Amino acid sequence: MGFRRAPRRPPQTPSWFRADAPTASCSLVPNSTVNYMVDNFYTPAAEEGVRWNDPALAIRWPLTGVPTISAKDAAWPLFKDLKPVEF
Repeated sequence: MGFRRAPRRPPQTPSWFRADAPTASCSLVPNSTVNYMVDNFYTPAAEEGVRWNDPALAIRWPLTGVPTISAKDAAWPLFKDLKPVEF
């Protein structure tokens, strides 16, 4: 699993992410909004995630203050606690 910072883009410029790859975003602009589009209907039972600040992932977020994290995102498990996916 790899992580990379997206290059800086002008406002309202879309980015494309693969549907089968983990994604994360971090805005350094106060009061910003991130909108995203998906290629299918929302299915809550299919959601998966990993805690944004999991020490095992060692992501150096460029934070200058206390981040605003949704309750849902803050509740994701650590990577080591993920259950295997069965196909």
